[in-house]
Amino acid sequence: MTVRGRPPCPVLVGAVLSDGRPAWPVAQAAGLSRDAFRYRLKAGWPVDAAVRPAGSVNPPGRRPAGRPAGAVRPVGRPRGTFPECILLSDGRPAFPVALAAGISRKRLRDRLLCGYSADEAVKPDGRILLADGRSAVAVAVGLIGRRTDLFRLLKAGLSPDAAINVIERVVHGNGV
Repeated sequence: MTVRGRPPCPVLVGAVLSDGRPAWPVAQAAGLSRDAFRYRLKAGWPVDAAVRPAGSVNPPGRRPAGRPAGAVRPVGRPRGTFPECILLSDGRPAFPVALAAGISRKRLRDRLLCGYSADEAVKPDGRILLADGRSAVAVAVGLIGRRTDLFRLLKAGLSPDAAINVIERVVHGNGV
């Protein structure tokens, strides 16, 4: 004998409404999935509340929505929220300055939470650029697949262009 589908769940089979009817067929008729109904029962919902369709009942312990019927739902962030409320030392808001520097809201927030001052947090990322404007790290990774050799050469005092030239000579077999 083969069984198709899931075996019956004891939580679902044992759930009975207050009038004595089995709860699972009622929940199924209300459009609830097996998993949603099972989750509600395991979360401690009363059986009579667990069989109602989603949105028609608040879970136990939760207060009803505080917004009266017909009220307009606020859209977006309220003004003055983090990180928009952070100011630089000169009194300017930090968020527009960070956006102009190419720093996202999340990156600014992460920097501030890591202990950066507002002035440090809005500075653009320190990128090592070549004379033609390309990223030296991207070029090095494209040539050799890693950036450690580039950083060793920079630490030894070479300019970014000279370091990339050394890496290119090594890769193409011309030696150092």
